[in-house]
Formats: sequence, structure tokens, C-alpha cells
Amino acid sequence: MMYHTTGNLTNVKNNAKFDFGVAFLPAKKNYASPTGGGNFYVFKGISEDKQEAAWKFIRWMTEPERAAQWSIDTGYVATASLPMKLTS
Repeated sequence: MMYHTTGNLTNVKNNAKFDFGVAFLPAKKNYASPTGGGNFYVFKGISEDKQEAAWKFIRWMTEPERAAQWSIDTGYVATASLPMKLTS
């Protein structure tokens, strides 16, 4: 048995030399699966050009088509676009 993030599913699928299946984690009331992933950060104090480039990249990476393909290619649970609060 292997307890892993969904992001490793495509790797296992492509490299396992045996049949395997997936299942939710055991639970009393609610079932779940481990998810992982990362975040995008734009640090304060960087130049306006770098901030603009970072936001352009973030918007590109989180477009629905790209997020869907990323999920298909990696096994990660697809991202959801949520309102972001900017802080200084």
C-alpha cells in the first residue's frame, strides 16, 4: 500500500510494472484523498516589471484549459480560481 499525493498518480501509472488501483483513505464520516501542490508567490519589494511578469505567468498557469491539462498530465487535483487578496 502506498499513501501518496494525487500528484504522483501519473508517475505511478506510467512506471508501475504491476496492476494497481486507487481508493479513498479510510474515514469515520468523510472520505478524502491526500492532495499536495504549491502556491505562487509574488514578493513585496520587487520591481514593478517583475511583479507584472509574475502575475502574467500566474494568470497563464491558472487558465482553465492549462489547469485541466496540468491535472491530466500530473494527476494533481485541478486548481480552482479563487479571488485573491493582495497584501503589502
